[in-house]
Amino acid sequence: MKHKKGIIDRQFELKRVAEIVMDLYGMAAVCSRASSALSSNSPTAKHESLIAQAFCQEADERISQKILALKNAKGTSDSKLEQIADQLFDNKVYIPEHPLKL
Repeated sequence: MKHKKGIIDRQFELKRVAEIVMDLYGMAAVCSRASSALSSNSPTAKHESLIAQAFCQEADERISQKILALKNAKGTSDSKLEQIADQLFDNKVYIPEHPLKL
């Protein structure tokens, strides 16, 4: 598979998509475990259900934020991260000095 040079400019988008997929996988896993506990009438079922609900609510919020960022990259720190990466690449060294001058 060949990609044009423009693929390098889409790293931040790909990172967000990957993070969305990781959250979706985590949601599926936690829901599966809670569902299994509930189906088997496990004594910890209610607690596991609560964990699943909390995790899924937080993951849903993260996913929503990432989708918004995919739609509007202007409201993100992408340009600052690109500047940092460019400066590091140009200087070929970590730029900040150690705070204790070690």
